[in-house]
Amino acid sequence: MPQFVIECSQDILKHQTEKVIISKIHASAHSSELFKESDIKVRIKSYEDYTIGNESHPFVYVFSTILSGRSTKQKAHLSKCIVETLSDMFPKVPDISINISEVDKTNYYNRKMLS
Repeated sequence: MPQFVIECSQDILKHQTEKVIISKIHASAHSSELFKESDIKVRIKSYEDYTIGNESHPFVYVFSTILSGRSTKQKAHLSKCIVETLSDMFPKVPDISINISEVDKTNYYNRKMLS
């Protein structure tokens, strides 16, 4: 855990490669000091067809899922770090945002926990 799934318009990838975007979001999440670097997972999905308010203009939206236990202030700091990173990368993109969802630790399980 934590997971960062970046959804964006395909035209964004003309300005930065997927690899660079993933790397910068990973670094930004790590700089928040909320996670071990080896635990951070980042993926990207781009869309050619979409609408935003019945228009098609560039966007970047990050869906983040983290384990519960962080304060509101910590989550706000993380959100700000991610949006600042993306805004620096894409200064002309009008829609850049993030949503952080929490997973209850008591309900979370992964393969490493089997042993």
